[in-house]
Amino acid sequence: MSDITQTPLYGSAQGDAFDDIKSVAGWPATQSINKISQIVVRYGNIVDNITITYARTGGVAPETQSHGGTGGNATTITLSDTEFLIGVYGQSGFVRNDYGPSSIFKLQFVILDKATGSVRLEGPFVNAHTGTPFAATGEVIGIAGYDRQSTSRPQRYLQSLSFYFDD
Repeated sequence: MSDITQTPLYGSAQGDAFDDIKSVAGWPATQSINKISQIVVRYGNIVDNITITYARTGGVAPETQSHGGTGGNATTITLSDTEFLIGVYGQSGFVRNDYGPSSIFKLQFVILDKATGSVRLEGPFVNAHTGTPFAATGEVIGIAGYDRQSTSRPQRYLQSLSFYFDD
């Protein structure tokens, strides 16, 4: 791994903060993430949850981090040893009060197979609303953001995302 950069936060900075590259990899003191090996997206009207499994360096066991709630439909995206997440596109914005001031309500992933050069798209997951689009391109090695409890339901939602890249 070389230099690590982070995108701005897409969505709102309200709720409970998470930062996988710090909690999983110990960054900035160390950086033990090799790549993202699996993504699970839970979604309905908005993106309820994102769960990432990180392959780690030095023979360390993979680690999975989950952010958001348990609602919606789940889709699992598994990346082979030669596949890397190289882009994330989405939208964020206000949907309704119980979801919070801003939610993630569209995600699409771009995956490159470095062995074959082929690219595949996964998603979009949810496309029911119009909001502020975002695009994060580069080799994504981690995420950060906020999730929060709904104001009217016993459910958590994904409020925002930021992406870390290995430059």
